Amino acid sequence: MRVLVIGGTGFTGSVLIDYLAGMEDLDVTAVVHKTPVNRTYDNILYIQSSLQKLPAILSKFEDFDYVFHLARIPGRRWGNAGRVIAGIKGALANRRLLHTLRRYGSKSRLVYLSGSLMYGHTPGKKSVETDSLQPVGFGQYYSLAEQPLLRAINHRQGNIIMLRAPWILGKGSWFTQLYEQHLRKHKTVPVYGDIDRRMSVITVEDCARLLWHYAVNAPAAGVYNIYTFGDISHGSFIKSIGKAYQQQAVIYYNESNMHSIMDKTTARSVCCEVLLDTNHNDLLNSYKPIFTDLDTYLTQLAQKHG
Repeated sequence: MRVLVIGGTGFTGSVLIDYLAGMEDLDVTAVVHKTPVNRTYDNILYIQSSLQKLPAILSKFEDFDYVFHLARIPGRRWGNAGRVIAGIKGALANRRLLHTLRRYGSKSRLVYLSGSLMYGHTPGKKSVETDSLQPVGFGQYYSLAEQPLLRAINHRQGNIIMLRAPWILGKGSWFTQLYEQHLRKHKTVPVYGDIDRRMSVITVEDCARLLWHYAVNAPAAGVYNIYTFGDISHGSFIKSIGKAYQQQAVIYYNESNMHSIMDKTTARSVCCEVLLDTNHNDLLNSYKPIFTDLDTYLTQLAQKHG
């Protein structure tokens, strides 16, 4: 079975590679861009390419059974204008990728990882796959890149599944930036926005395994919500962080004074309340999470934090 992972050294992609490396009878190719490979495996072929240049490279490969698309073009410069440009570039790259897969990989199932910010700020409501999209924060720019994929799904063009995940918890990414770095610098646990808001969460290890679970078991092309902690309060999340990192002092930031430490788009993303539910409970429940206790997981992160 042949597998391609686009974004193989990213936050989720690197964990997926670790997982796939331990499986038998897989021929795995990992696409990496600028992030170096920290750990290599004998059964993983690594190729270097940007998302824009990838279609030309893929045309030289045989069909893949599964293609995991975990890469985004970053918009790190010029604020929101840079994010718009990155979204447009992502859309063009994804359109070319779909064209290439249709031409050279007609049997491939494409698995794309999206996020819950696509559903928007919906306090007190749970979002399912058939809800209308109201992207907020980073989701407004990510959605630009996703449009070719959504159109293909809606028009039943190709075997594409889009997985929408909530906050992905793990070493690195948003958790390190928002919480661990703040803890290290200020010796307090930050509370961002409304402490009573609700949130859905998934660990990066379970997210990686769910990518494979849905790739193999999803009955049809379409959109699927994934999560392991479906409804927790921001307040209980903060208490768990304080317990794990042995720091009970907190500092409160409302959305307006958050702008002193992050831009408005980031603040809007962080303060968004979106809870995930799914129209595909049987499929989600057929997966058994590795981590079922949030306190235990956060304690493990704290130990890695040093």
